[in-house]
Amino acid sequence: MKKLIFIILTIILIILGIIYLTLTPDQDQIHLTEDKVENYLLNQKNYKKSDIKSIIGNYNAKDVGNPAISAYTADVVFKDEPNVTYSYFIEQETDQVVQGGISSPKDNNFHAEE
Repeated sequence: MKKLIFIILTIILIILGIIYLTLTPDQDQIHLTEDKVENYLLNQKNYKKSDIKSIIGNYNAKDVGNPAISAYTADVVFKDEPNVTYSYFIEQETDQVVQGGISSPKDNNFHAEE
């Protein structure tokens, strides 16, 4: 009986560990995503650092295991459009930064990419 309880508790702990690791964001990966998005905006889209109000990295547990996109994204707010948030993600296959969404499609969306 003790062996059965030990085995059940071990299985439960392993499952809880897997859930914890899946749902807990890697802070280094969040910062890496922020850096990649910032480099993309500055070097490929030719924005100035002064054009950007904020870049905030996020972890989306629902995207874990999605082969197309990373679970890590970055939300960007530009100074000339402070009420609009642009979401960027890293494509898994190409490691390229892609604009994935805009929080307010009704505004002018000066920074929308095609």
